[in-house]
Amino acid sequence: MKQRNFELLCASMLGFGQLCIMVGYDSESFILESVIHSIHGRDPDKVSKYSGYYGLMISSAILAGITSHSVPDAVPTVTQNSTEFVQHERRYSDYEIKLLSAAFAGISAIAIVTFSLIPSRSVENSLESTEKKYGFVESFSEINLHYCNLEKMMKLLPLTALGGFNVSFWLAIFPTAMNFTKDNASLIYIPAVYGLGAGLGEVLMGIIISGLSKRIKGFGLKPTMVIGALSVCIYCAMVHVSTPFEAPMRPTSQKSIWMSQSYPLIFIISFFCGISDCCINGARSVICTIVIPQRRAQAFSVTRMYHAAACMTVFFFSPIVPLYIYTLVLPTLSIASTLLFFHVVDNTHVMERKLTEQVNMEKMRKIIEQIQ
Repeated sequence: MKQRNFELLCASMLGFGQLCIMVGYDSESFILESVIHSIHGRDPDKVSKYSGYYGLMISSAILAGITSHSVPDAVPTVTQNSTEFVQHERRYSDYEIKLLSAAFAGISAIAIVTFSLIPSRSVENSLESTEKKYGFVESFSEINLHYCNLEKMMKLLPLTALGGFNVSFWLAIFPTAMNFTKDNASLIYIPAVYGLGAGLGEVLMGIIISGLSKRIKGFGLKPTMVIGALSVCIYCAMVHVSTPFEAPMRPTSQKSIWMSQSYPLIFIISFFCGISDCCINGARSVICTIVIPQRRAQAFSVTRMYHAAACMTVFFFSPIVPLYIYTLVLPTLSIASTLLFFHVVDNTHVMERKLTEQVNMEKMRKIIEQIQ
C-alpha cells in the first residue's frame, strides 16, 4: 500500500474509533448522574445517589495512573381542598437505562475493536521514530517524573488543570444540573440537543484551526488559546444566569437569577463548550511538541496526568459544590492560563531563535575553515 493511502487509512480508522468513544463515553457522561439518581429514587438502598460523580472520579483516577423517550408523569398529591401536581426532574425508567447502557457499551466496544485493527508500520517523517524508545518502568520513573518538575511544565500546569476542570464541567456537571432542574422536566431532548451543539462546536473549530494554521503562522498557539479562553468566559456567563445554583448537587425547583433554559439556549451554550474544549486541548497539544521537542510523548503524557487529576478533583467535590463556584473559577483560571501560556510561548520562541543562530554560526565557521 502506498504511504499516502496508508496514512489516510490510519487517520480514518483513528477518527472512527474516536467518534465511537465520544458517543459511547462522553454521551454517557451527559446523563450518568441523572440515571444514578433515578435508580436511587426508586431504591435508595441499591446505590448511592452520587455514585455517578464518584464513578467518573474513579475513571479519571485510572486515566491519571496510566497517563429521551418519555416525560415522567406528574405525581398527584392529595390535599384537603385540591389535588396538586408536583413536577419532578427528568427521571429514567429501567427500560431506558438498560437500553442506553447497552447502546453505549456496544458503541464503545466498536471503538476498541477499531483501535486494535489499526495497522502499524514505519513511515517517512514520523515524529515517533525520532524519539528513543523506553520501557514502561524506565519511562515512568526516569522520564515522566523528571519532566513533571521542569519549570516549563509547571508553567503549563494551569492550562492542563483548566482542560480538566473545563471538560468535567461541560461533560458531566452542567448536563446533570440541567437534568436536576425541575423546570426542565419537559425538555426531554436535552442530551440530544446538547450533544449536537458540543459536537458541532468541536468539529467546526477544528476545521477553522486546521485551515488558518496553514495560512497564519502560529495560529495554533496564542490565537487558539485566546479563542478557547473567551469561549469559556462566554458559556460560563450564560450558564450562570440560566441555571439554579444548587442544581449540580441535587434536584431542585429553585429559579435561575435571570432566564430559564430552552433548546436554543442549551444549543448555544454547548456550542461554545465544544469550541473551548477544542481550542484548549489543541493549544495544549501544540505547546507540548515545542516545549520539549525531543520528548514530545513524555511531555504530552505529563499534561494528561495533570488533566486527569483535575477531573478527579472536580468529580470528588461535585456533590457539595454549587454552580457559581464553577462559573467563577473557570473564567478566572482561563485568563490566568492564557497569560502563562503566552509567557511559555514567548520564551520558547526566544530559545528557538538562539538555537537557530547557534546553528547558523556553526555552519558559517565550518565554511570559513574550508575556505581557509
